[in-house]
Amino acid sequence: MITEEADPIGASPHLDGFDGLRAIAVLAVASYHFFQVAVVFPDPNSAAFDIGGQLRVGVWIFFVVSGFLLYRPYARAHANRGATPSLSRYARSRFLRIWPAYAVLVIVLTYVWHRIEVHGWQGLLVHITLTQNYVPSQVPWHSHGLGPAWSLVVEASFYVMLPLYAWTISRVSERVADVWRIEIAGLSGLVVVGVAWQLATVGHVILATMLPGFLPTFAIGMGFAVAVAHRRDFGFTRLATRPWACWTLAAGLVVAKGVVGGFDFFALGFEFQNQIIYSAIALLVVVPAVFGDSTRRGNRALRSPPFHLLGVISYGFFLWSIPVMAAVQGEWIPVHPAFWGRTVVVAVVSFVVTAAIATASWWIVERPALKLKGRRRKTPVSAAQH
Repeated sequence: MITEEADPIGASPHLDGFDGLRAIAVLAVASYHFFQVAVVFPDPNSAAFDIGGQLRVGVWIFFVVSGFLLYRPYARAHANRGATPSLSRYARSRFLRIWPAYAVLVIVLTYVWHRIEVHGWQGLLVHITLTQNYVPSQVPWHSHGLGPAWSLVVEASFYVMLPLYAWTISRVSERVADVWRIEIAGLSGLVVVGVAWQLATVGHVILATMLPGFLPTFAIGMGFAVAVAHRRDFGFTRLATRPWACWTLAAGLVVAKGVVGGFDFFALGFEFQNQIIYSAIALLVVVPAVFGDSTRRGNRALRSPPFHLLGVISYGFFLWSIPVMAAVQGEWIPVHPAFWGRTVVVAVVSFVVTAAIATASWWIVERPALKLKGRRRKTPVSAAQH
């Protein structure tokens, strides 16, 4: 039980530490992409290569963070029997958060930099509208579009589903006294549907990359939001008081998964056992930022300038990392010979260039777009990220 005297970070109106979580997530995803794109080791069967393949877990961290931040206002409204957030404001906010920067990326990579192929105006329409996961001829992990955009399609699908789910919970809650049980029942339903989908779509990559397969992961973050709104903690408060222990255990799971399971390429990443492990890792990474104490050294680290700044530009960093890595690896720096020193150079150059482009994206595209959301906050970063 959460006491009045010890509100967790997740109950605060200001969640600056979540920029640090985004920084961790985007570094993990970018590193995973680097292991795919760059000639990292002469021997791709090395343990480091296998472990690097598990850093895709950054996507699962993003999903847990989204589940918590976006469901928190709804969970609070349900718990207090208050009005739910405005649907029009929610839709406008979500659209402005992801679409302008993504649309600029697609246009630039298609018609200016010529890094991706979308096959005519029909293909452009599919990719611009973030529906490519549903069109087999345009799946982004083949030869079309931006490969990592598959996760944006899942995220956008979650944006559409969430108000419908929240409305359902709200309507059912009107007829019962115990809102807590309705919330738990709803989240349990999401987990059941997600697990059933995961088991039913083994070997079907396109179906496996649709929203239902990730509902259990989103439900973790949503469950955190419900717990905070109802002042319950599922026992996570004690765990969250040791953030470095949580993150060390998460890192240990990443290493163990790599050593035991090897480098799972794209299709294998969505199998049931991997979903469980990656969701568990994401839970451990996020728990301290929700149920922890902001004075703890680990949580202070999440709010430190490097993590904060990278978190601010994390969306642009995510979007541009693969094209930049591919250019640095294949065009800017000669491909051969492949040795560790050269790999470090490719990594450093890729990081610096991607960070520069992501910063420009934030100031030129994302921040101006977010000003159109129609609300003011003291910290524009928080407004941008929620």
